[in-house]
Formats: sequence, structure tokens, C-alpha cells
Amino acid sequence: MESREKPEISPFDSVDPAPPSQESNITNLSNTLSDENEKMFQRMRALFALRNIGGHESVDALTNAFNSESALLKHEIAYVLGQMQDPHAVPSLIDRLSDTTEDVMVRHEAAEALGAIGDMIARVKNAQARNHKKVALPSSNFKTKIADILKNEGFIKDFKIEAEDNKPTLSLELKYHSGNPVISAFERVSKPGRRIFSSAESLPKVNNGDRKSVV
Repeated sequence: MESREKPEISPFDSVDPAPPSQESNITNLSNTLSDENEKMFQRMRALFALRNIGGHESVDALTNAFNSESALLKHEIAYVLGQMQDPHAVPSLIDRLSDTTEDVMVRHEAAEALGAIGDMIARVKNAQARNHKKVALPSSNFKTKIADILKNEGFIKDFKIEAEDNKPTLSLELKYHSGNPVISAFERVSKPGRRIFSSAESLPKVNNGDRKSVV
């Protein structure tokens, strides 16, 4: 009988149906995940390992497996992409959501993942519209990295991670100038099929030098 490790709480505060693989090579994990002849338990282990590794290569490995015949696996892929909250996954998630031939549970989870990725922007915009000094949202590694960039670039005063009901919460201290939000607008310039990369010096300036955030 095959020995299976007991699932434990993941870094994303979830109890996964399989423990992550100990393999750290993304190519090997991708091959296992996409192998239709491999046992589902091992494919799940590869999936959660890729999630924990993170980064664009892991996202690509996960989204490539959307070609699988298993609706269950594709549902789990969309779920972990929502946990990762990496915008690099957005085009593939939109494809899953838009495909009317896709299993309904996969499309539903793709929609949930897209909502999770856009949640941070929506919360900041809503808080600023009400002149709130702070805004709190569920924490993740990706959101923390964005918060660090916003602080270093002067768009927010500070941020910190707090524990609320035993769950990590990211608290952003918003910044205003003459009563107006320092972040004047969010604009998405990278879209499916059209990615734009710009240096910090080339980003537009508004309000006499107050910078405009580009997400």
C-alpha cells in the first residue's frame, strides 16, 4: 500500500487535500502535473508545490495544465491561482471563465480567482473614496510585495501585518496630500495579449509631481 503523508495547514492558511511535493524543480513538477497517466494524488502534490514556490514560472506551469482532461484538477489549479494572487495568471483565468464548454465548477473557480487578484485594488479605491486613513485586507505574499513597493515609492505611509481571528491581515496606512489621495488613479496597461513594461522614470506624473500608480 502506498504511504501518504498527512495533509497539514499550508502557508496560505488552507488544509490541502495532498501535501506538497518535496521536488523543487519547476520543470519536473510541471511534467508531473500535466501527465495524464500519473496518479491524481501525485499531480496534486506537484500542484501545491508549484503554488508554494510561486513566481511566473510556477504560474505558467499551472496554467499549462488547464489542458488536462480532469475538471477536478483544473478546479484546483484555478483555486491555487486565486491563493497566489499573481496577475500573471489573469489571461489564462479569463480564458477558462470565457470558455462556455468548460466545466461549470472550473469556470466558477476561475471567476473567484480573478476576484481575489483584483480585491486589493478595489479595497484601496473604496477606502480612498471615503477618506479612510487605513484599509485592511487579507494578507498574502503578493499583496505584501505590492505594499512594500507602494511604501517605498511614497504612495502610502506604511503597512503592517496583523493577526485577526488567527488570520494574517494586511493593514495599509493611506496617504493624502491637501486632502486628496496621493494615489490619484489605478490604470491597468498590461492586458491579455498586450503587456507593457516601463521604467520608473518613464511613468506619468500628475498633480504637480504626485505620481500616478500603474498596476
